[in-house]
Amino acid sequence: MTQTKMTRNFIAVFLLASLAGATATQAVESQAQDSQLSLWYEAPARNWNEALPVGNGRLGAMVFGRTDLERIQLNESSLWTGEPKPAEALVPNPPQRFREALKLFSNGKYEEALEIVKHIGGTRGGGKYQPLGDLYLELPHPMETKDGYRRSLDLKTATARVDYKFNKVDFTRETIASFPGRAIVTRLTASKPGQISFTAKLDRARDASTQALGTDGLLLRGRIGEKGLTFEARLRVVAKGGSVEAVGNTVKVKGADEVLVFVVAATNYKDPYAFGEDPAAQCQTALDAASKQSWDDLSARHLEDYQSLFNRVSLDLGGAEKAAEPTNKRIEALTAWADASKVKGYEPGAITPDPGLVTLFFQYGRYLLISSSRPGGLPANLQGIWNEFLLPPWSCNFTTDINFQMNYWPAEIANLSECAEPMFRHIENIVPASTSIAHNTFGARGWVVGHGSTPWASATVGFAGLLSWKMAPGWLCQHLMEHYRFTGDKEFLARRAYPVMKGAAQFYLDILTEAPTGSPVAGKLVTFPSCSPENAFFGPDNKREDTSYGATMDISVIRELFTNFLEAQNIIKPEGKLDSDIREEIKAVLAKLPAIPISAKTGRIQEWAEDFCELEPRHRHLSPMYGVYPGAEITSQTPALYQASGKFMEGRTEGRGGGTGWSTAWAVAVWARLGDGDRAAYWMNVLLGRYTNMNLFTQCPCGAAECGLPVNYWNRKAELVMQIDASLGAAGALPELLLQSHRRNEDGSFIVDLLPALPKSWPNGAVSGLRARGGFTVDIEWKDGKVTRYRIASSTPRSVSVSINGEMKTIQSAKL
Repeated sequence: MTQTKMTRNFIAVFLLASLAGATATQAVESQAQDSQLSLWYEAPARNWNEALPVGNGRLGAMVFGRTDLERIQLNESSLWTGEPKPAEALVPNPPQRFREALKLFSNGKYEEALEIVKHIGGTRGGGKYQPLGDLYLELPHPMETKDGYRRSLDLKTATARVDYKFNKVDFTRETIASFPGRAIVTRLTASKPGQISFTAKLDRARDASTQALGTDGLLLRGRIGEKGLTFEARLRVVAKGGSVEAVGNTVKVKGADEVLVFVVAATNYKDPYAFGEDPAAQCQTALDAASKQSWDDLSARHLEDYQSLFNRVSLDLGGAEKAAEPTNKRIEALTAWADASKVKGYEPGAITPDPGLVTLFFQYGRYLLISSSRPGGLPANLQGIWNEFLLPPWSCNFTTDINFQMNYWPAEIANLSECAEPMFRHIENIVPASTSIAHNTFGARGWVVGHGSTPWASATVGFAGLLSWKMAPGWLCQHLMEHYRFTGDKEFLARRAYPVMKGAAQFYLDILTEAPTGSPVAGKLVTFPSCSPENAFFGPDNKREDTSYGATMDISVIRELFTNFLEAQNIIKPEGKLDSDIREEIKAVLAKLPAIPISAKTGRIQEWAEDFCELEPRHRHLSPMYGVYPGAEITSQTPALYQASGKFMEGRTEGRGGGTGWSTAWAVAVWARLGDGDRAAYWMNVLLGRYTNMNLFTQCPCGAAECGLPVNYWNRKAELVMQIDASLGAAGALPELLLQSHRRNEDGSFIVDLLPALPKSWPNGAVSGLRARGGFTVDIEWKDGKVTRYRIASSTPRSVSVSINGEMKTIQSAKL
């Protein structure tokens, strides 16, 4: 099939699917099969970083795929160390000390002010995400005798599968994590009757014990410490033919034709401030309901639920022929390319070695968000919901100076708005404790949280280095406003987003202070103390410093929040009739915020208010680029800042020897917003080749020297550990090469840009189902780098500005 014909069929399938009801699923599945949306391998996982993930937003499993002793590592999203605490449970500091420091700073006594704030700080709670345990299936099939082995994860069906032949019998294992079924289910089948025999065991390293549950099940029950969460996992085996017997802490199956293994789990987590009900009843109810269903019924409900989300977006960048190669071989080939490019650096016109792998990676990111973040549950943490360590890297917390937000970059543009609900709920949950922090430590209105949190609304707030970073509220509020812009949900904006935004705005209004005489921004309102995560600079005495004032990112976040807040007010209640006192206060402060600074020495966006020399010129954080992405303060409509941002990115990324997965995903998004698709594609390939495991999970050097930790800090020898942020972030960054909608007309309406940063290496292709601000759904087909066909639809047809092939048009959207 030619590329042109394939892309036309691709769009045609989507358009037909959108109209055909029950037939739509079949049409989309047919197209997905052509796209080969599967990860597959010819050997079992050698370690956790090669196992394949399934999840239903709350329960997660990593499937290793051995034929002799299968390991399915289990997680439950609310299983954390720590305990609920009252909202006021923070080590307090007299707010007078902070006020004294602000006064000293405004009077030009910077060093005296800094000395005070270095000794101010407080901690609330804590917690580490925990593994639930392991399900082991001991099978009579030695690995050395297996034949025709294949291990796969089908993104079309969210099914992990193992196929092999032993003694002329074909064996298959399929594992799903069903959201409607509230269970992880593994089905074992064979090509001949009576061939399935194994021993099942539930186990956990500590804090739990396992016992038989009836004649066909197991109960694992435990508690995290003396005051922590109680948790349970329950297993039940349902077999056709043969026998099933619970013996001690195992279940033995002999001579069955087909077997279903059900696993459910729960904890007594309720919210950051109180325990909930004992998990026993939750588990029993879920187990009884799931185990009464046949595989066909379970699978049908699972597919209907999952595909209602996953099938919304299709992508074709070409290169489908490489899907015939095992995924690990494709990653290895890209790693070789990345190693070579590390020496040469970026070259204009660099080709995409495997565009089909980029498509797979994008859809895998969407799969992971669906699997780790569903309504009613907790949000995706640093590892989504998948973690095997009792002492996980960075505790698997919600790190709010980039990583937590990056997890949700795909939610709106990649048509998964529902999956952001746990994030919104978490923000609302932490506000009571964060309000206490703002009042007791800063003497401020509103709420504030530092650079990380957990389900217990934990926070570490200080005034030196990264602890002085207070931009999480503003950044988190951006996601609330963006949800409204993409969905048009005015009730959400008024009832849920606006109160949270108001509190964040009040906090910043109360902590901004006037920059002293002699400062480059003298008389302007700035933050103090301030840092630019997580970089440092050389101070006037040429010593390392990490705390200053008015970091560029701080001002960008605050200006965006204030602007969004005023916009939200006008939407909810026009003509200034909502909180008019705060409205006027914000307008006055906005006029006194400094502009984004451009260095006279380098022509780049500065990182701080003063033109300091960075300690790490190629630092992993791109904090000064917040106004480019994920913000929208810097666009082609602000040409001087736009050009200075490009120079900043060249200096920050070119020749970079190290870095992280998430930093590379951020670079993809920023280069896309800057209209440089070739550089964006280059960094996408670097991400795949240098920071991606064989199971497409992305990596972060959490034990590496650049993070300031010894290699064995996490009780591991490996330097690179899994973090899900780049897997998810890339799924949000890639659509920015094909569709952008952050620029505005003079009347405030959004401009839909088609193919704003298309790489030369993706000359032909098609995408359908992406979302644009204003509530639009967009399909695009292109050939030789030009849009050949497009469709923009909305629930109510209306006028929309479209930039297409360099021409601005105004069209009427189609009806969704």
